Order: sequence, then C-alpha cells, then structure tokens
Amino acid sequence: MCLSFQYKKHLNLGRGGMILTDDLHIANTVRGLRDNGKPITYLYHYDTPGTNSKMSESDSAQMLVKLNHFDSWQRRRTEIAEYYTQELYQYVDLLIPNKDVVHAWHKFVIRTHDRTALQAKLSWHGIESKIHYDYALYDLGVGASYIDYTKDVYTETDSFTKECLSLPIYPELSDAEVETVVAVVKNFYTD
Repeated sequence: MCLSFQYKKHLNLGRGGMILTDDLHIANTVRGLRDNGKPITYLYHYDTPGTNSKMSESDSAQMLVKLNHFDSWQRRRTEIAEYYTQELYQYVDLLIPNKDVVHAWHKFVIRTHDRTALQAKLSWHGIESKIHYDYALYDLGVGASYIDYTKDVYTETDSFTKECLSLPIYPELSDAEVETVVAVVKNFYTD
C-alpha cells in the first residue's frame, strides 16, 4: 500500500510518502530505490537506478507527531460525515459509500443542480466549499484516445462534473461550524 503525504491528503507533509508492505523483498527493494538504487545488503554497490528521496529528520519528526493524532482526526471526519448525511439527505444528492466500506472522508462531495448558487450562498456565510471534480479524466489529452465520443455513455460523468460540490470536512471544525454549514444548505433549499 502507498500513502501520499501531499499537502491535500489526511496525513500531509507537503511532499513525500510511505510504502507499507509485509513482503521483505518488496521492502528491501524500496529501501534500495530511495537510496540511489543501492540495495541494503551492499555498502557501495548499486543494482538499479534510484533516487535520493529520504525524508529529513525534521519531516519525519512532524509525521510522528501527526500519527499520534491521526485516529482521532479520522473519527472526527466520520462524525462530521455522519451528521451531514443525517441532516442533508433530503436536500442534496449524497455520495455515500457501501456499508461494508470504512471511508476515509477525504472529501464530502454532494451533487446539486444549483451548484453555483449554493456555493455562492455558502461563501457569503464565510463557508469555503470546493469543486474537486470539475472535469472528467477522459477530457484530458491523455485520455482522449481511449474514448469513443460517438457513444453516449459519458452523460452521467459529464453531469457529475457540473453538479458536484465538496463541503468542508476537516477535523478541526467545531460542532457549531458543522451545524452552520448544514443550516446554510437547508436554508438555501427551503427559502
């Protein structure tokens, strides 16, 4: 499993990442790749090209501190998502995971035909929302050769990219702030 520490991720550092494995061969190979391709068994021998991509001690220390809080942060995100779900299901389309899935709640994405107006209303109340999926991957140059645009199978994706909006779900949100988000969304649809 690979974890990114990119600045938008739950466990963020701005750069870097981590690979988790229980396979000793993979672990040793990855350790070698991070050290200019030098396997851990040889001091001055390089088998494959690699990079010098070890985290600094300062970055590692920050990550260790964050790891102590990670579980509580995830619990808080889940609490917020459950509250949003309970309070907003009658007002917007919710993207709810399968009940057998433990969701990380990196984003809380809703769908609404009134995205622009709802986003403006939230902003007017000082609530930041984002449009994370404003285009489909097949709209990018890299995906164009894989798509048969003569078929009408992409309408759902096109609709989603025009209707999705992410509500705030970071763990530092207070209960009052989460309640305000819900109140503004409800008010938008009941006015």
